[in-house]
Amino acid sequence: MSNPLAKRAKSVKSKLQSILTPDQEQAQILKEITTKVQKELLFFMRKDLDEQKTWIALDKASSMIEELSTTALSPKNYYNLYMLIFDELRYLELYLHDEIKKGTKAIEIYKRVQFTGKVLPRLYLLVTCGSVLIKSKEVPVKDVLQDLVDMCRGIQHPTKGLFLRYYLIQMTKDKLPDLNSEYSNSRDGSVKDSIDFILFNFVESNKLWVRIQYQTPPANLSEEKKKQAKMMYQKERAEIRTLIGINLVRLSQLEGVDISLYHGVVLPKIIEQIIECHDTLAQQYLLEVISQVFSDEFHLKTLTLLLEPIAKLQSEVNIKNIYNDLIDRLIRYSQENPKMIPNDVDIFNVFFNSFQSVADTCSTITRYELLTILHYILKLSLSLYLAKLDNTEKILNSAKELIEASDKNDPKEIQEFYDILKTALEKYNNANVILEFGSFTSSINLLPYEQRRKIAHDFVDNVVKNATIISELDKVKKFLETIQVLLQDSEDAPPYRKDDDYEQSIFESEQESVCRAAHLLTSPNNINESFQILQLLASSFGTGGERRVQFTVYPLIFIALKLAFSIQSHQKKKIEVPFTAKKVFQFVHKILSSLKAILPEITLRLFLQAAQASSKCGFEAITYEFMTQAILAYEEFIVVTNQQYYIISLIISTLQTIRSFGEDNFSSLSNQCGGYSSKLMLNTHQSRAVYKCGYLFWADDVIIEEKVKETKKPKEKKPKKEKKEKKESDSSDSSESESESESESDEEVEKTVTIKPYFHDSKRLFGCVSRAIRVAGSSMEPAAMFELLFEILNVCLYFFDKGAPEINADYINRLLQLIFQNKKENDFKFSQLVSHDVLMFFKSTIQHIDYCKKSGPNQKQYSEIDCSQLAANLD
Repeated sequence: MSNPLAKRAKSVKSKLQSILTPDQEQAQILKEITTKVQKELLFFMRKDLDEQKTWIALDKASSMIEELSTTALSPKNYYNLYMLIFDELRYLELYLHDEIKKGTKAIEIYKRVQFTGKVLPRLYLLVTCGSVLIKSKEVPVKDVLQDLVDMCRGIQHPTKGLFLRYYLIQMTKDKLPDLNSEYSNSRDGSVKDSIDFILFNFVESNKLWVRIQYQTPPANLSEEKKKQAKMMYQKERAEIRTLIGINLVRLSQLEGVDISLYHGVVLPKIIEQIIECHDTLAQQYLLEVISQVFSDEFHLKTLTLLLEPIAKLQSEVNIKNIYNDLIDRLIRYSQENPKMIPNDVDIFNVFFNSFQSVADTCSTITRYELLTILHYILKLSLSLYLAKLDNTEKILNSAKELIEASDKNDPKEIQEFYDILKTALEKYNNANVILEFGSFTSSINLLPYEQRRKIAHDFVDNVVKNATIISELDKVKKFLETIQVLLQDSEDAPPYRKDDDYEQSIFESEQESVCRAAHLLTSPNNINESFQILQLLASSFGTGGERRVQFTVYPLIFIALKLAFSIQSHQKKKIEVPFTAKKVFQFVHKILSSLKAILPEITLRLFLQAAQASSKCGFEAITYEFMTQAILAYEEFIVVTNQQYYIISLIISTLQTIRSFGEDNFSSLSNQCGGYSSKLMLNTHQSRAVYKCGYLFWADDVIIEEKVKETKKPKEKKPKKEKKEKKESDSSDSSESESESESESDEEVEKTVTIKPYFHDSKRLFGCVSRAIRVAGSSMEPAAMFELLFEILNVCLYFFDKGAPEINADYINRLLQLIFQNKKENDFKFSQLVSHDVLMFFKSTIQHIDYCKKSGPNQKQYSEIDCSQLAANLD
């Protein structure tokens, strides 16, 4: 007899077929069926249950379950119908359980429903009543479970059978024999019976799930809609995958499943089914479920077995995701439980061997996927075995081989390879460790220009950030080879564009990092090796061209000067050195001389730095040579007016700090500075440069230490009381007695003698200041003239304080009178002639003179200075 509801559903589908999409058709059919279930079948079943009509209610339940026999619904919509009926069957189960408590035999109900006419309703009712029968304990649990799981074979339709088995596992989940379970005994069964039950149900469920993809859409659909329906089945099949995974979840929840059972029974059976099903979706999903639901302790003990099937999976399976899920779990576990990692299992080698097996046997897997898997394994190794550098070396070598075998044009492969190198760099965070890897440098050189440049910059920044000193010559060579892309132009680099501001900012950032890192390439305890490193740096930096050398020459020279100071320090401490600082200064001279023509201003400044350094080391001739080279560079290359002023000022300032010259050398250099100052084009520049030269002819005092022998008379002995007080104030008895012993005898001491002045020539000082005043007075702009005169007034006060005889009170009064006369001639207030800052500077100078006239060590001399006229006209 045909089902009226099925006829009605067929009629609805026929009418709507031409205007509804497959999704709309499914929704319409589901609505028809659920309305029937809710308004008719469900209502009458509950009514009969309320009236205690058990057998009639079971018949109504059978009619309700029969709606699950439909083949018109897709898996997703079938699930919605199933959940509606499932809720009612749970209600029926509770009712039957109450009936058992009242005296009804569960076995009688169980046998009675076996006479239900339709197969599907009969099996659902058997599972429902079987659940009640297990609770009643009238029959051994293992027998009921075996009976139910066997009878479920009666439904072989993929969707119907899968949901039936899902219902079976749901209804029995809390009734399985397990450790500390009320159903675990010699009569009802053991955890082994539960494992067999779930595994059998899992295998059968998976077979049905795999077959869903081969279902045929309803025959009355057009070819186009059949194709759409089939695609929808595939999509919805994935959406109901939890119906399979629930079996593995139940297995993982069994307390009696220990590592022995898991390794010997559970996992092998699951793996066998995964391999034999030959289905991409099933293999992908089930391996992911295994890694998620079973404990990390189990995974660690069964890694070889768990990874074994990966090489045998379907070609479309996303293998890298399987590795990723499992490795992520193990990394988190190791971080939370570092002491739980087994020593008897080499986790890295298990994964690496699995990777090699996959790489050798899976012809369809891409290089990108293999590189990604290597990256996951590297993260695992760095998390568990950071100190085992061989592991990282294996990963780097394998990744390198993959890239070498590629055409290097796949951006995903290149990015993954770059990420592998970056991960190793960041995790070790130590350049000395990274340089231990033989393949790191060669791997970087396989990258395209941009990635090569980026990883090299990261490497340099890592050295700088951690202040990592690379002291071994071989490692320095390797480091420079690794960052070669930053040190010289590459053949694959894009053309340089001066107008590209973004590129220029990146380039400058790279070179700044290289300069900082250069200071860390040294062997602090080995002068000879430090000099070899310095020479190596010079060789590497020298290939960078003008664009780079203008940055890198600075650290090169300052590292050399630091080495020279170190040699001098060793010599003072009587420590043997392989050579003197003179050799280092010769090296500096050679480097700067070679760059003078292309980087004149930079080399000039560095010549001056070298002169100061060699002066401190006591090399007068070398210092003179450096100063001479700086002046020659100024004369030959510095032609821009403003630049000339700033450079000659720098030369004058440098010469002013040097105290190692004899009178002839100092006088010669001072005269040259004066000569170049007087040739400057602008009056403001010339005036300032000339008065700065004045400082050279009245140089500050210099302190020279000399050892002088002096004999002291014995001190008188103190009274005992005083002696006692002295003992109490001293730091120790021994030091006190030693002090007394020395005080009672003649002693030899060292005394510091100050020899001054260093270089004083009052007439030449007077000439510089006078010329500066004349040049300032010739200025056509009043503002510039007054600003210069105010500055020169301060210079004169400085030399007046220093006691220069030519710069006396009378000379300063004449200068003040000159300033006043110029103001009077311009017939303006100072505030109208100069800026606010300049005027405040002048006012402060006048106030300083007034203060010195009233107090201070030079009060008498200052009293002769008359600034009353200017003081009354400061506005």
